[in-house]
Amino acid sequence: DVDKEKEEEKDDDEEDLPPPGVEVWHWKDVRIQPRQKRMENQDKNFNYLAVWHLDENKFVQISDKKVRTVSRTFGDKHAIGYDDKPYELTFKDSWRDAYIIDVETGDKEMFMQKVLGNVRSSEEGNYLLYFKKDDWFTYDIAKKVHTNLTKNIKSKFQNFENDSPRAEKPAWGVGQWFKDDAAVLLYDQYDIWKVTPDGKSAERLTEGAKDRIRYRQFWIDREIRFIDEDKPFYIVAYGDFTKDSGYYRYESGRNGDSLVKLIYEPGRISNLVKAEEADRFIFRKQKADMSPNVFVTDSDFSSPEPITDTNAMQKDFHWAGSELITFKNKRGKELQGSLLYPADYQAGKKYPMVVYIYEKRSQGLHNYVMPSLTRAYNQRMYSNLGFFVYEPDIVYQLRDPGISAVECVVPAVKEVLKRGDIDENRIGLTGHSWGGYQTAFLITKTDIFAAAVAGAPLINMISMYSSVYWNSGNTNQVIFETSQGRLPKPYWEDWKKYVDNSPVFGVKNITTPLLVAFGTDDGAVDFNQGVEMYNAMRRQQKEYVMLVYEGENHSNSKKENQLHYAKSAREWFLHFLQDEPAPDWITKGVSYADRPKKK
Repeated sequence: DVDKEKEEEKDDDEEDLPPPGVEVWHWKDVRIQPRQKRMENQDKNFNYLAVWHLDENKFVQISDKKVRTVSRTFGDKHAIGYDDKPYELTFKDSWRDAYIIDVETGDKEMFMQKVLGNVRSSEEGNYLLYFKKDDWFTYDIAKKVHTNLTKNIKSKFQNFENDSPRAEKPAWGVGQWFKDDAAVLLYDQYDIWKVTPDGKSAERLTEGAKDRIRYRQFWIDREIRFIDEDKPFYIVAYGDFTKDSGYYRYESGRNGDSLVKLIYEPGRISNLVKAEEADRFIFRKQKADMSPNVFVTDSDFSSPEPITDTNAMQKDFHWAGSELITFKNKRGKELQGSLLYPADYQAGKKYPMVVYIYEKRSQGLHNYVMPSLTRAYNQRMYSNLGFFVYEPDIVYQLRDPGISAVECVVPAVKEVLKRGDIDENRIGLTGHSWGGYQTAFLITKTDIFAAAVAGAPLINMISMYSSVYWNSGNTNQVIFETSQGRLPKPYWEDWKKYVDNSPVFGVKNITTPLLVAFGTDDGAVDFNQGVEMYNAMRRQQKEYVMLVYEGENHSNSKKENQLHYAKSAREWFLHFLQDEPAPDWITKGVSYADRPKKK
């Protein structure tokens, strides 16, 4: 039988072939295939946590297939376990059920359903501390009682400044517990509260709200797990609207408690360290025009002395400082921006300006930045080239991430122009990733920028929403609906907002020359986002150049590519903002055949 022989030969050929290179993407997948791929080794090597009781030579497994994630409590009697399986296909926030685990027996008991954040243990392990909706709670493990600690305190412990579309906003934060679980430190926007675990006593230890100074406990010795009532503890302070910073000491005494200022002044004061066997301290201090140096001082900070002299050669160069600019966005909210001066600033002269954006930036007022030839967004480099560099804050309205940027950045620029020393016709705009998105979007709504540079920008919020964040293997949907995207509904339920906040749909309005950079292997913002913008801009013959870096991820890692992108960004701004002659790549492009070849 000839047909039968042919069929047998065909079967033999198939047996010799390797398995097909196929992934099965199924609509019931709990984790999408790219995430499974990313987690494959971790899943294969996963170990269930266990306790070995040495005195009894007893081995107890405390995690299992259901409760895989486990953390210990202090006191070593219990552990905290989490089960996220009931919520794995919710597509939004990462809810979990929380369990108390007896480490003697391994027995588990659910004490709370649908937890969004982490549960913390008190220092003696008697209580669990967690934040839910607007308040802090304790759970008394022995009594099995939940207590609301903050419901009667006239302050907000929820971080209402957080503008992400999470189901529950996070807390401002928490400090250490006191000895014997007597109390715990909780934070509101500016102040520290000492609250007992039964919720019956709450004392505000600082008065930061009136001066908008943010006080937080500074854990100076990580080996000491609790605060001793009879000993002082340290506090780090930050001026929310002055950007001053420093340290305080909180002392308890017979004549009452007191907050003692150690150092608090303009500049970035950080990295406080105490000597192990002496009452001496070191800390670091810097400003935009003051290289970071280390100082040594006594316990009262009476006369700090520098023990380093970094960048001593700076005095031989022009090196400008920074200034804080206050403005109001379109909705009337008071915001700020950090303005770095041109290196050789001369009063009475007008200068071009580069605006760098990425959410809130004014807190970088006192950052000391060295010039770099490999960083395309290096502030000091542009200062040295004769630019002001402005970094204004952006706050967001849900469902309008792009519009929110316009409502903040345009008023910020108009406010800084009132100074009179910035040329309104020579302003550039730049940003990377989310800042690149804001850059690409802003120029569809305003013509105040004479040139723009966007690194790895989101271009089409609709196609971006359903793509994959390849670096983690997760879908971008979660990022849009619960995090930075700030679009809490899928595009099929909120089509107009997705279109209104996508740069690609406003391309016809662009008059600003735009330089874009992308890596072909970008695992955060898919390379095709840049391609969409390229084809839309090229179709309308608008000034647009895209630099495509082969094999690079979300930012360039190879030095030759870092140098090239930074040089290209400089040349772009020098041409459009300072009338430098344009190199051929700007005016003519570079053909595929003429591109630089690797040896």
